[in-house]
Amino acid sequence: QFDSSSLTRTSRWSVKVEGGKSHSLYAKRRYYTLPEFRSMLGRYSLIVNRTFGSFDGTSYRLNSPRLIVIARKK
Repeated sequence: QFDSSSLTRTSRWSVKVEGGKSHSLYAKRRYYTLPEFRSMLGRYSLIVNRTFGSFDGTSYRLNSPRLIVIARKK
C-alpha cells in the first residue's frame, strides 16, 4: 500500500518456515523528494552536486525508478 499523504509504502507478507510455521513480515518505507533531500543535506553543510534517476546515469525525473544524489561539502 502507498500513502501519498505521508509518502510511505507499507508491505506485509507471510512466509512458511521449517516445520510448516507461518510468520508475518512487515516493512514500512518512507520516500523523500529532491527538495527534502536538499534541505536535509543543507543542515550538514552539504549541497547537491548531481542527481541521477538510475544506476545507468540517466537524468532524474519525477517518474524515475530511484533518486541518486551526489553531494559535496560547502
